[in-house]
Amino acid sequence: MKIAIINQFTTPEAGGHEINLANLLYKKGHEPIIITSEYKTPNLTNYKYIKADKKKDKELCPFEIVRLKTVFIYSEFPIVKGMNKIIADFQPDIINIHEFFQYTSYKGFKIGKKNKIPIVLTQHCYYFPPSFINRLGMKITTKLWGKKLIENSDSLIAIAESSSKFLKEVSKNPTLKVNIIPTPLELDQFLEINPDFIENPKNNTFRILYVGRVDERKGLKYLVDATSILTKRFNKHQIVLDIVGKGKDFDKLKSYAEEKNINARFHGFVEHKNISKFYKRANVFVLPTITKEPFGNVAVEALASGIPVIASKLGGLVNIIQEGTGFLVQPKNADEIANAITKFLQNPLLLKKYSKNAKKLGIKFAHVPINSIIDIFQDLI
Repeated sequence: MKIAIINQFTTPEAGGHEINLANLLYKKGHEPIIITSEYKTPNLTNYKYIKADKKKDKELCPFEIVRLKTVFIYSEFPIVKGMNKIIADFQPDIINIHEFFQYTSYKGFKIGKKNKIPIVLTQHCYYFPPSFINRLGMKITTKLWGKKLIENSDSLIAIAESSSKFLKEVSKNPTLKVNIIPTPLELDQFLEINPDFIENPKNNTFRILYVGRVDERKGLKYLVDATSILTKRFNKHQIVLDIVGKGKDFDKLKSYAEEKNINARFHGFVEHKNISKFYKRANVFVLPTITKEPFGNVAVEALASGIPVIASKLGGLVNIIQEGTGFLVQPKNADEIANAITKFLQNPLLLKKYSKNAKKLGIKFAHVPINSIIDIFQDLI
């Protein structure tokens, strides 16, 4: 089965869902291609579609990623002129578009309908953004084509219940049929981690891990504050905070951590294939986001690694973190984060129990999503 996966934003600018999906499809014997926007535009004159930075893409996956030129420096408006040729050359059995409000999705939808190729719409986002400009833009695209895509795609997938509700809200159809399937993740490298053998160089070292983008929306200031509280509270322990990832607030957060005089280690961007080494030596994973997220990929990776997760009580994280696998805390609350971690520092047996429960839950996320998606694709052919 040949699948064209279309999303305006794909790793490394954003996302990751499409890379995971395509890799898992490839491993199952299918042939995927990803059509997306380029990393950034070196000039504004070349409007032909391109394959940008092939070396970097080959490190992400063994299949082809076609990156479209963009109008502005960031990948906001990709030039879709070449998409007809891309799809004509590839001849997919299925077109999987992502996010109903994106113009690349609309273009892929039109091509699919014209050529009688089944269309599957996958929805990640589950609300209109709060900022006026972004909200207005999404409202306009929803009116121009978004509602049409929802109503006329051959099948709908939402990565969380909240995303499904959003599709029903936009379409004004409470009985709309939506398949709720979590983000398919490649978890093999994490499932191999044995929670009974956490790699701590010293018995008194306790490592707190965060993996993801470093920007204000992720609430990392509160994680730094919580680490500061713990450092003062447990002077017999060496509390280490590992931050893995880059983002616009990287330098700002690093300076703030230095001001707080905590043992914080900023590792920058790490290729996904090398991420598991950080999970191997972590005692607890913290996701202190202050904005709603439909699904938390890194939270699932932590669970699969056998690491308890402390996360903000927001969005899809509420459905991921189950009792006995971690704790949900109020957003923007460093004291709650510190108190949750304190429970593990004071009770090693509790940490071990939660680690084993986390591993069991992580295993459940390993295979079901991709098989369910393949079933939907095959039923449409």
